[in-house]
Amino acid sequence: MKTILLKQLPTPMSSYAKVITTLGKKGNKKLPAITIECKNITINESDLKAYNKVCQIADSDFIPATYLHAKSFVVQTELLTQKEAPYPLLGLVHLANQIKQFDKVSKYSPYDIQCSFGDLIVHEKGQAFEVLVKVFQNNALVWQATSVYLFLGKTGTGKELNWQIDDVGEHAIKQSWNLATNLGYQYAKVSGDFNPIHLTPISAKLFGFKQHIIHGMYSKARILGQLEPQIHSDSFNITVSFKTPLYLPNQVIFRYDKINPTQINFDLVDKKQEKPHLKGFIEVIK
Repeated sequence: MKTILLKQLPTPMSSYAKVITTLGKKGNKKLPAITIECKNITINESDLKAYNKVCQIADSDFIPATYLHAKSFVVQTELLTQKEAPYPLLGLVHLANQIKQFDKVSKYSPYDIQCSFGDLIVHEKGQAFEVLVKVFQNNALVWQATSVYLFLGKTGTGKELNWQIDDVGEHAIKQSWNLATNLGYQYAKVSGDFNPIHLTPISAKLFGFKQHIIHGMYSKARILGQLEPQIHSDSFNITVSFKTPLYLPNQVIFRYDKINPTQINFDLVDKKQEKPHLKGFIEVIK
């Protein structure tokens, strides 16, 4: 196992400068045993407040679970740009994301991050793989996430992704969301994810999209902000599968269905409620 200790979190721009070093990588059937660590990370309260505003999350003394994912993005980039990492970053598709929060994470205390590869995931459109992130505060594991990314190509090998995500019921509560054309840029500023496919129609077309698309993790963050208060627990699992690109500007329907006191299923669909953009659930960890 190779462990790399970062003295501080990289800036988003320094991380993106390394992306070019991954161009030309062809992928393989083995993931390297590398862990990236960064310790004593502190939260800038004004940055957190700006994130909460964009994602419509209420301010509190605690860090939203999705914000920890955003803060870990540069550490994931550091992992994916190691010379042993087999995949080019440009073109990777974010298929799914699971976050487990075991306890609330105070914004007033420093925390540590660990990031490593997980398993290979079989997929009909290429090779999928896991990136694992753990957060420790006061030496306790308080948060962990699994992101599944897809490298397009020949059918992949590995284990099947067996996250059970059920549909919402016919009596689901429905809300209309209006997403502005500049929302991708606004979210990029607060999350650090300046992937060109999210910023402008012109930059998105360079990567094969007809328009720019909103980040999947923006949608997940906004959903978390609305549903977390309804489950009344500090420990929860919020799992999402990303289905189809959500172009900007757009009007979509958010639907959620409280299955029982400890679980809510949800999805985000087009305004005709025919095409899913994402589906998922939030449940209490007992």
